[in-house]
Amino acid sequence: MADVKIFQGGTPDVKFAWCAGDYTQYGFPFESIRQDGTPPFNARCDGAYALGYFTLGMPVKPSQMVYQRDAFTAANLKVGDVIRCIVVPPDHYATYLNVKLVDKDERLAGATFGIIVQEVTRNADGDFVYTNTSLIDDVAASVGVTNTIDVSGATPTNIMLPLLDIGTAPLMPLYATSEKAYVLGFIIKSLPTDDTVTFDTMLNALYLSVKIEGFDCPHQY
Repeated sequence: MADVKIFQGGTPDVKFAWCAGDYTQYGFPFESIRQDGTPPFNARCDGAYALGYFTLGMPVKPSQMVYQRDAFTAANLKVGDVIRCIVVPPDHYATYLNVKLVDKDERLAGATFGIIVQEVTRNADGDFVYTNTSLIDDVAASVGVTNTIDVSGATPTNIMLPLLDIGTAPLMPLYATSEKAYVLGFIIKSLPTDDTVTFDTMLNALYLSVKIEGFDCPHQY
């Protein structure tokens, strides 16, 4: 396995844009390992974060993002590997996701991805452990959607799915705590038919976005 992490975590300290001199800052990264050439952090949110409702998004676009291309090249991605894109912050829950693929790259014919949620915990040594879940497959099947994306773009992709555990009653959203977090991304289901083509050279892009709600309580009242 050679999974790839293209997110950078960190707790957003959001400043509202209309306050002079304010700007968005971030705390320590989700993991201590840093990738050279990465953008600051992937927490794409604005002042709405302070109101507990926002959107996180991550494009998979190695043709224009050097750090992604370098990571894909180093990993030499194979079937079963996971591209980790978005972290659900602690004390927040994810409600819906959307995936778009709008451009074509015919060289990638035969390549398919699936959307996946990984559960993240720590082992006895404090290391992160990523466990694949069946949540997306279960939800997709329940609404009649196939969790298979044609990466070549020959078949347009625009998927919206609820992030609900259909094995619970009532249905519960994907809720992250300090003990158990979640990462959303893509799992590689098949490789390009042309075995000389690799994912680090893909010319099109996948866009993954997730609606997040959280419990932000004031420190003082």
